[in-house]
Amino acid sequence: MIKALRVLAFSYIKTPSAVVGVIEPFSYINQMGAVSFSFKLSADLTLEDIEAWNVIICIRGAEEIDLRIMQHAKKLDRITIYYMDDDLLNVSGIYAFNQKYYQNEKTKQMISNIMQLSDVLWTNNKIIAQKFGSQFKHTLVTEAPATLLYSFKERKRNNGYCVEEEGYNSEKNSCITIGFSGGIDHKNFFQTLLKKPYVSVYEKYQEKVKFEIVGFAPSYLNGLPVKVYPYITDYEQYRCFMSERKWDIAVAPLNSSQFNSCKYYNKFLEYGAIKAAGIYSDVYPFREIVKDKENGLLAENNHLSWERALYTLIEGEEFRAEIAKNAYNTLRTDFCIDMVSEDILTKLNKLIKEVNEIGPVS
Repeated sequence: MIKALRVLAFSYIKTPSAVVGVIEPFSYINQMGAVSFSFKLSADLTLEDIEAWNVIICIRGAEEIDLRIMQHAKKLDRITIYYMDDDLLNVSGIYAFNQKYYQNEKTKQMISNIMQLSDVLWTNNKIIAQKFGSQFKHTLVTEAPATLLYSFKERKRNNGYCVEEEGYNSEKNSCITIGFSGGIDHKNFFQTLLKKPYVSVYEKYQEKVKFEIVGFAPSYLNGLPVKVYPYITDYEQYRCFMSERKWDIAVAPLNSSQFNSCKYYNKFLEYGAIKAAGIYSDVYPFREIVKDKENGLLAENNHLSWERALYTLIEGEEFRAEIAKNAYNTLRTDFCIDMVSEDILTKLNKLIKEVNEIGPVS
């Protein structure tokens, strides 16, 4: 018989992936009374904390303190879970600081050691599950919720979670806004792929279009009507900021690589939630969720394909609205916090039963 679940999650820093993938779903489950849940930073955890919980989730652990926590958890025969939303052992093609950190052999060994202490691999990406699943006794694959479905006011009004909205409402803008949101690690590829299409779009449509970029300042687009917003580190602030964006079209360029194929389609969840028609690189992970010309457009990673996709959505007002509506409805159907959380809880309960029968990692 499964004891009442008491789930403790921790990470070295509170990253957006920790919030979206783990903290949000379990906070919802906790609020519903199905489990007891707590999140703490690694540095704030005590031995007493670990003793008080029977399931311990390590989120992207890579530090010595993370290893010590997991070692103590195993001494207490706790069920240990390693949450992984990137291929952390094969990081490439991202911002130099992170790339240098994760390619360090000491960091790689630390991640491997923590994995060895984990009963379960938890991920949102099937490729990660296939790649690393054999290193764990059990694997848990779930979706992540589309947290931007709920505005800040709605979350406050409903104790943090929103009731079902009445239908789909899109607002027409006098000028078509084309938006992008991403960290500094996307800057170089964004320039390589979208500089020419953006210039072509502006030359063709002039005052009919404008651009917004969240995350970095593209000096190579000087002369274009581009409004730039800085990268927002606090996820709650980012969520509130993005929920206020009035983008008609949103772009998600992504280079094709083994590392990127292990990412999650967060941009689809964000763009669909703010009712923007999205254009996505025709690569994994977007191929997993985007149905071309139905809930988004898939574009090959060349200038001509992106130009055509942008022209199509700019000129096709009804088609653009239909794409945005379908993406939004996909999220309401499959990625609401209650549905995702219920799936996580169901799979976790089944998995814990299997761990108890087979026995935890010793």
